[in-house]
Amino acid sequence: MNQALPCGIASSISSRSWRHGPLAVVAGALLLFGFTATPAVADPGGSGVVKGYVYADAGNDGYFDVDEAPVAGIEITLESGGVKIGTVQTDDAGQFAFEGLRPGTYRVSEHQPKQYRDGAEYAGIGGVLVNDDEIEISLGPGGISSGHLFGEIPAEPGVSNPDFPVVVAGQALVFDPLANDGVLESDAAFNPGTVRLLDPATGVPGTELFVPGEARYRVIEDGRVEIRPEPGFLGWAAELGYEATTYDGRHSTSVIGVEVRERLTGAGAGRRAMPS
Repeated sequence: MNQALPCGIASSISSRSWRHGPLAVVAGALLLFGFTATPAVADPGGSGVVKGYVYADAGNDGYFDVDEAPVAGIEITLESGGVKIGTVQTDDAGQFAFEGLRPGTYRVSEHQPKQYRDGAEYAGIGGVLVNDDEIEISLGPGGISSGHLFGEIPAEPGVSNPDFPVVVAGQALVFDPLANDGVLESDAAFNPGTVRLLDPATGVPGTELFVPGEARYRVIEDGRVEIRPEPGFLGWAAELGYEATTYDGRHSTSVIGVEVRERLTGAGAGRRAMPS
């Protein structure tokens, strides 16, 4: 447990997720410099708390180590019973926090950042991982559910995030959205035959989708998605949702965010590292 933890976290972190180390010194430094997340007051009158971190898992091992950087500015959403409670962004220490919660069951989810590949998530105290980038939490009266981790893998130079592919204008691109399922074990992999695109207007799943003025999407063999940009369109297309189910029955949703660029000159045309 080498990564700095602000007040209240240190005594309650599972050893599976954090490595032992000079916690007190680093945590003290964070408190000294005032790294605290701005909480979202979800239900006045409650006293429960849900909090955690987003970090760059450079080692891709599911551990938040002291030499790994927190990721600020990531959108985290809390909901209960399908109703959105609130949304916050992680602070400079990578922390998010929701306060003022009544007892109940909540789900906290992360909006996948474009400049990272999806890494492993870890459910902390009172939580269980239910989907990629989604943790369900049972909160008792005055409970503090902490230690929830969303790991992100820094994109390798010259490689784009699989969920945010770069498409060359005038050309089709086929990519595999299931290559980005870092949270799942090999015996609970996604079934490629269940990949479906979600209509942005109705949410209805299907195998083909046309977004006027932007691109055409089509699910083909092995769960891959073919993308054909519309003539004249350049830049980021609107994010498009898709869903899939694992062989053991777990349902998950994510998004595709396509960037269409002019053909580049020289080697590696159309492929660049995602912006930092």
